[in-house]
Amino acid sequence: MTKLKILLIVIAIISASTLEAQDYKKYNYYITMAQLQQNIDSAVYFYDKAFVYSDSPLLDDVLYATKAYAKAGNDKKCIKYFKILYRHGYSYSNVFEDYYPIELSAKLKVKLKKVKVPKIDFDIDFISEFSEYVGREQFIRTQMRVDTTLLKYMFRADSLDHVLLKSHIDESGYPDESRIGRYKMIPQTLIIHIISNESTKDSWPNYYKPLFVKLAAEGRISYSFIVSLDDRHNMIWNNYQLYGTVFMMSGFYPGITDAEVKKLKSKLIVPIKDIQNIDKRRAEMGLPPFYYEAKGRNLEIPEGYKYTEK
Repeated sequence: MTKLKILLIVIAIISASTLEAQDYKKYNYYITMAQLQQNIDSAVYFYDKAFVYSDSPLLDDVLYATKAYAKAGNDKKCIKYFKILYRHGYSYSNVFEDYYPIELSAKLKVKLKKVKVPKIDFDIDFISEFSEYVGREQFIRTQMRVDTTLLKYMFRADSLDHVLLKSHIDESGYPDESRIGRYKMIPQTLIIHIISNESTKDSWPNYYKPLFVKLAAEGRISYSFIVSLDDRHNMIWNNYQLYGTVFMMSGFYPGITDAEVKKLKSKLIVPIKDIQNIDKRRAEMGLPPFYYEAKGRNLEIPEGYKYTEK
């Protein structure tokens, strides 16, 4: 066998391995399964499986996985994924103390606080510009509670945000995590409100959703995020959902413990359209069968849904 043939075989093997590693639908499937587990060891098992399929896991997934590894006592992996978060603008308090705090061993705390802060290079112009828009929008929403005449300004704000964000995307591409790190919630917040606005309701199916599906196929945005937005859009404008992701947890509050979360019951806010084919639609977007969603969220199985556990 010639050296050239050997080289081609090696390249083919490496390429096949790379293709397997970059299967973002499988990645999304196992991430979702991890997030639906009530047992920490089961959650860690699925996070391990998920990370096989992505060389650059999404920050939200890394955040929850880091906490899961800490809870499971896997200090090595906790530190490994915490370093990824650190490189994208998170801090120790962001990850372990704010909003949803978890208990850490004294030994792990020392190791985590010894991690060196890396040099961070973000799209600061984007973050600054669009932070102003989000701040303005949130101010109007807050004031609307006492002054409903501001509602007309909210519609105008959403329409303007759509124009500004779309212009930025058309010119510079979607500002994903590689460019804005943990500040990715800025464009995401704008999009959530844009698709709720009468004047821009067609922007979701005609512009954002097709763009996001393409980005998800490249591993740059979450399939689960697309699905949740699609269900939200259909809930608002059509009074149904397609994937079973729009539900309400009774009794949830900031700082709630794991044990308390496990006891909460959830309820679908709007019915699922064509429920007989929900698992087919979910599979197309890298989601496990609805059965696991219902089981993990303590959701009552809707009438018309059938699933045989394998």
